[in-house]
Amino acid sequence: MEDYLETCERLNKRPQKSYSGKLRLQIPPDIHLAIAEAAEASGKDLNQWATETFTHALDDALSVQSKT
Repeated sequence: MEDYLETCERLNKRPQKSYSGKLRLQIPPDIHLAIAEAAEASGKDLNQWATETFTHALDDALSVQSKT
C-alpha cells in the first residue's frame, strides 16, 4: 500500500479509494415502491435493476461530458 501511495504522489495522481460495492440510500417511500415495481416488472431484483440503471445513467453522463 505504501508503494502505491508513493507512486501516486510521484506521478501527481490522486490515489483511488477502494469501495465495498455496498451503497445505502435514503429515498422517499413512494420512490422506493416505484423502483421495486419497476425492477419486478423487468424481471430483475432490486440490485440488478439499480446496477443497470446506474450504469446507463453513468454512460449518459460520461457521454455528455465527452461532448463538452
